[in-house]
Amino acid sequence: MSDVCFLVRKDGPDELQWCGVGPASIGITDLPRNVPITVKPIAFRSPSGEGSNKAAGSKNENVKMGKKTASEIINDIKREFPNFTWELFDTRAEAVQFVASGLRDYQVLGVEPGSSADEIRSAYLTKSKQHHPDLGGDTKKFQEVAAAYQRLSR
Repeated sequence: MSDVCFLVRKDGPDELQWCGVGPASIGITDLPRNVPITVKPIAFRSPSGEGSNKAAGSKNENVKMGKKTASEIINDIKREFPNFTWELFDTRAEAVQFVASGLRDYQVLGVEPGSSADEIRSAYLTKSKQHHPDLGGDTKKFQEVAAAYQRLSR
């Protein structure tokens, strides 16, 4: 996963707010439904182990910086809201295309949620042959099928 990724929530209420977890709370963040959400790594001030910002016997601040990667933030969101369906994308263009299509990855490939890796691969091969541009298919549909397979095979 790259430093920046995009998350789309497919179900639940239209508006949803999240404030982060623990010392890495990032303030209130909107998590709207069917809108790509940019997720970036963050750095935050962490209190020292003694519970104060000063080192013992010193006037200097004891500041420790904590870091949270994009994948850690995504895991926090999924743990906070486990009943919602979240889709993860490497680029904003993929996320926007996914939202515009209105389909979920399983629907694009024509398989049921919970299908085995072999069933997903078989459906991908069938759909990719059907929509391959070199075989007279639609380029956009082929790219959609390939992206859905890539996400499901992670």
